Amino acid sequence: MTETKGEILMSQVHNWGHKWNYDFDSIKHILELAGFKNIQRMKVRESKLSDIKLLESVSPRRTMETCYVEAKK
Repeated sequence: MTETKGEILMSQVHNWGHKWNYDFDSIKHILELAGFKNIQRMKVRESKLSDIKLLESVSPRRTMETCYVEAKK
């Protein structure tokens, strides 16, 4: 079972075939290149969208391995 960030990273690479894992800085850079502004790292279910709780599922395991980002185009 994966419980630490390192274990999650290695599981994603070896068990799920991921070729890249993004952190906030790399996501922010790509979004800036695509013309996005106001790029913010968010907490799970934290958003300017009022219905975010309907759109975003919550799983303790998923929350630990996910980087939540919000931006405007």
